[in-house]
Amino acid sequence: MLLMIMKDKFKAAHIGLIAISVFALAVAYCVEYLMYVTPCPLCIYQRFPYLILIKLSVTALLIKGLSDYTTRYTTICIVLTLLCACLLAGYHTAVERGIVPPSAICSTLVRIPLHLSIEAVKAMFEHQTVTACTQVPLKIFGFSMTEWNLLLNTGLLVIYSWIMRRG
Repeated sequence: MLLMIMKDKFKAAHIGLIAISVFALAVAYCVEYLMYVTPCPLCIYQRFPYLILIKLSVTALLIKGLSDYTTRYTTICIVLTLLCACLLAGYHTAVERGIVPPSAICSTLVRIPLHLSIEAVKAMFEHQTVTACTQVPLKIFGFSMTEWNLLLNTGLLVIYSWIMRRG
């Protein structure tokens, strides 16, 4: 079965995108829930392209035989999604390294309702973890998870574009 998939580059590319996207999301959730590393808002946003890639790849596999137009359309959508993922990861890397200042997106996700007592606000902050986009909570082999994500997305963009171009 593996040989049959490898003969069809289109199918292999999309199954590979699905597998890599599921793996990347699994790693992100394991780090968050098993290692108790709280993600910042940009970390959360970096998960969305993987969900979109899974949906687009499944769609591409299901509609492959319909027409060249639909195949071309899903390929363009996947390339644009990978490009957006690279830009988002690049921006987050630049924020982490202090190259660019964080935007309003990086504000904390904690909202304090009006008319709360000081004790209630203190209790709320004691139980809520806040992570800034400029902090690097975890490094693996000297790279932050954001930098690994940038490398992965750039590699996926280059390899997927090369496979689809060759045909």
